[in-house]
Amino acid sequence: MRRHALGVLALLFLAGGLLLVARPQLAGNSASFYAGVGIRVGAVLGVLWLAYPHLDFLPQALLVALVAAGVVLATRRGLFPIAVVLIAAILILRPRSGRSTRGTNGPRPPSDGG
Repeated sequence: MRRHALGVLALLFLAGGLLLVARPQLAGNSASFYAGVGIRVGAVLGVLWLAYPHLDFLPQALLVALVAAGVVLATRRGLFPIAVVLIAAILILRPRSGRSTRGTNGPRPPSDGG
């Protein structure tokens, strides 16, 4: 279902951007800005829609952060260093499955006698 939503949003952003390119009077003086944003965000979401089956192994929080970073970077390229730091922090700070977070004080398996 999420993949379908990404595809629909990509088409809507692309269509809105192309509509503003064809008819700039709809948005007034900032039509070129909104057209560029719509086309860039639509392209980012379209790429994510295409890559979605290969992104199943990513945690949901990281996937949301990547989508948000892609949208922000498509509109404001100057925020690239901040986006890289935030994504690295999510990668480093996310909980790992299979590892104990309690250290050595957790429950111990029974011994075989000895």
